[in-house]
Amino acid sequence: MITFSINAGNHFVGLSLHDFVPPFPIPPIPPFLPHFEGGVTMQLLTSGCISTNVLFNGQFAVQLDHDVGPLVPHIPIPLLPPNLRLPLHLAFSSAKVTFCRSNVMVNGVPAGNHDMGAPLLLCGQPINLPTGLIIDTWRNTVVFTSTPADVAAGWQRTLEDIALSYVAGKVLKAFGKLFQWVGKMTAAEIGWVKRSGEWLAKKARSSRWPLWYLTTEKGKTLAPSYVAKFESLVGKAMEKAAKKFVVKPYLKDSLKEAKQAMAYLEKIPMVGRPMPLPPPQGKKP
Repeated sequence: MITFSINAGNHFVGLSLHDFVPPFPIPPIPPFLPHFEGGVTMQLLTSGCISTNVLFNGQFAVQLDHDVGPLVPHIPIPLLPPNLRLPLHLAFSSAKVTFCRSNVMVNGVPAGNHDMGAPLLLCGQPINLPTGLIIDTWRNTVVFTSTPADVAAGWQRTLEDIALSYVAGKVLKAFGKLFQWVGKMTAAEIGWVKRSGEWLAKKARSSRWPLWYLTTEKGKTLAPSYVAKFESLVGKAMEKAAKKFVVKPYLKDSLKEAKQAMAYLEKIPMVGRPMPLPPPQGKKP
């Protein structure tokens, strides 16, 4: 089977399916819409496998597993209403080469090839689709003779990639539901806290708790007296604590030391007679 080589200057087109989110509800809302897409094999932000020193028809040769990458132009069908998911489709676009000629190596990697039986694998939801066609490979003078084994291996890689895209879509959808559940639980918790606060405020109003009473107009006028009473109680408590834990132990220790000094003085012998005390003023001896 004669197949064509692929170089960095080839152009491709294709039709893919992508999820659809309109800016306003329309009945009925289709989950997916067809999108026409196309571009150049090597784009500005390409993330694929392209040789830097092997040329096919003056352009860098494309290898197996080359992916055109993001910013592949997408045109939804129909154009209106607009698809709000289109920026995501552009950011995560893909056009992958899954077919090759196994015995033709480009820098150690099999060279990618293309024909009607070896299409490009385009991005999409719920699965990637092998609907991409390179429209100008007929100009390439480098052609291959692909074997049935090459074709079978290419379709095997294509089906594996399709299955992987399906599983990845399911996982992302599950994560989306998980995040939605977490958001709902968080909102429920916030609502519970709010309702609890409202219940506490209601109980405070009904039972006239002191803190709530002080915030009323009457409570504001009585607040200075409450503060004065509080300061008085605190002052009395501090005075009582000082007497109990500071003054009394100090006086007790001082009295003990005075008794010990008097006992020591009583033990000292007196020398001679003690001098009489002077008489009080105003009285004769």
